Amino acid sequence: MGDNDFNYFKIDSRINARDLSDLCDEMPIFGQKKMIVVKNSDFFSGMGTANLDLDFLSDLPEFTCLVFREDNVDKRSKSYKMLEKHGIVIECVRQNETMIGKILTKAAMQQNRRITMDAINLMISGLGDDLVTLLNELDKLIKYTDEGDVITDKHVRKVCGLSTSQRIFDLTDALSLKDTGRAMASLRVLLDNNESSQFIIVMVARQFLQLYDTKCIVENGGSVRDVVAVLGVRDFVARKLVEQCRRFTKKELKDSFENCLKMDEDIKNGLIKDETALELIVAGTSSGK
Repeated sequence: MGDNDFNYFKIDSRINARDLSDLCDEMPIFGQKKMIVVKNSDFFSGMGTANLDLDFLSDLPEFTCLVFREDNVDKRSKSYKMLEKHGIVIECVRQNETMIGKILTKAAMQQNRRITMDAINLMISGLGDDLVTLLNELDKLIKYTDEGDVITDKHVRKVCGLSTSQRIFDLTDALSLKDTGRAMASLRVLLDNNESSQFIIVMVARQFLQLYDTKCIVENGGSVRDVVAVLGVRDFVARKLVEQCRRFTKKELKDSFENCLKMDEDIKNGLIKDETALELIVAGTSSGK
């Protein structure tokens, strides 16, 4: 049994059907209703539930509100069909990127703002696909901008707490454009966020490796969809990787990756200061050397 407070019961551990039935039948204390929330009971997973007696679900007392919160459900199971017949089933799934874009666009419009797809894609890439988090960050962007403004990816970079991986992506994007100033600025943001220099080098090396793999896929006739399948990245990330890799030769990507590994080794051996190594990586890559 988990938390309980008079007429509210939260069950986080396993409970058998008979005990749950008895709890449902108990009268509420100092009230007319009671709620029972059961998390991951496995009653509806289809595993070992063939002989499970859930007949009590068809005749719950009016004073009992019973909620099941399940991660694993088999819709073919007898127990699930009984639940569906006698209760209300709500499937809570994460929204796909297209729907997230529509929701954020509508929320921005309700506040007399517009938001670009580049800004939306950057938010999803840098913050994840949790809708509550994205809407909270959008609220910050709305407060930062004025009515009638267009929210762009520049606003997102300035206002939102993007993930380190997204900051690394921004850094390599600047490197692919040979934009030393922007690359150095991106590097400074990472360092100001207390990311270790060696961690940044490892992440940049990983990004160059992804770009190299993308380059190989594209040169062999592969598409964005193939990049998604092989690298396991989101569609818009794959499109950005394809765009970035076209600005490098395979040799440049291979050399940049190997240079990151060399700098990492030199730092460990005390041959160079970590920030100096990072600056050399940025300067060398953005200059094409």
